[in-house]
Amino acid sequence: MLDHFSIFTRGGITLWTWGGGTPLRGSPLDALVRGCLVEDRPPGGAGFAYAPPGGGAPYCVKWALDNVSLCFYSF
Repeated sequence: MLDHFSIFTRGGITLWTWGGGTPLRGSPLDALVRGCLVEDRPPGGAGFAYAPPGGGAPYCVKWALDNVSLCFYSF
């Protein structure tokens, strides 16, 4: 099930976002930019696990880069 989808620049500026009605816990986009994109991990792959602060079920964040400047992510 798709809970959230965003298009943003590689620097983290959000251009468009869609949420499935469920509010996000924590900051998975910030963690993705800091933990994966800044470190130049390969795009896509197995995904990125984000555990929100204060507990709760972790998110599995998937992303893909297009044209080296845009990033699409979902979970």
